[in-house]
Amino acid sequence: MLESNKVIKALEHKLESLQTIKYNLNVDMRKREEIESEDAKLKASGQEAKLRAQSAIAREQSSVEAIASFMDTAPLTAEYADFEEAQSESLRRYKSW
Repeated sequence: MLESNKVIKALEHKLESLQTIKYNLNVDMRKREEIESEDAKLKASGQEAKLRAQSAIAREQSSVEAIASFMDTAPLTAEYADFEEAQSESLRRYKSW
């Protein structure tokens, strides 16, 4: 009887150890799932930021093209030609420095 009590106590101890291991594994699995979820959210938000940036660049390009188109259709006056010449000269001087 004494020997069987020792075996029972040893088995209870092993069961307790296994339950502790199972609990720790469950905690680790939950943490891993949380980390994976956060990682997925970060990747998604990074993708959204990339799409927003691309959209902003496209809008800016469209605006520049509209301005260029407007400038091409605007009638050139003598005053504008003088201004353009002065600006070109300023740029040439700036570049030669």
